[in-house]
Amino acid sequence: MNTRTVASAMVFAGLSFFAALAPASANNPYPGSAMPLSKADFSLSINGQSIALGDKWDEDVQSRLGPSLSDNFVGDVVFDDESYKFYQHHYEEWDLYTSNLWWDKADRDVDDYIVAQITFSSTAMKTHRGAFIGMSVEDIKKRYGEGQHQQNDDGEWLFYLLGKKRLSFDIAAGKITAVTLSYDN
Repeated sequence: MNTRTVASAMVFAGLSFFAALAPASANNPYPGSAMPLSKADFSLSINGQSIALGDKWDEDVQSRLGPSLSDNFVGDVVFDDESYKFYQHHYEEWDLYTSNLWWDKADRDVDDYIVAQITFSSTAMKTHRGAFIGMSVEDIKKRYGEGQHQQNDDGEWLFYLLGKKRLSFDIAAGKITAVTLSYDN
């Protein structure tokens, strides 16, 4: 083996050693911030049942989530210049909205509904990344990155987008008071 081959092998071995020591966050394409959102960020475990935005809504899913306190027609909501029906299913400390959203653009019937929004204010629930009610805004940013901030007379939010999906944290006094997974309109 010549000297150049030995030197190249030593450099490669040294780089491999240091790469193995690097933290998992070194794979983050956004240094200094949290990993970007993924599909998993728009799902929750509720009563042992995994539920995500876009999941089919039917009697089987509804029965596995347990009885709601009330079910109400919210109204027609315009998305992409089309009107879609929305229903609210209210549970203790969380709400789930279903809709026939984009039925005409997907392989679905007008009466096929999907999960279109989940909002919770329960301290017992957590997001996929472990965010919970009462967590500080600084801790949310450690998990999700800087996000986009919005404030008006109705309140204050920190939110994140992935395509048409939106993850939003309601804020009061620097703490999270509610979490909403929804479609951005």
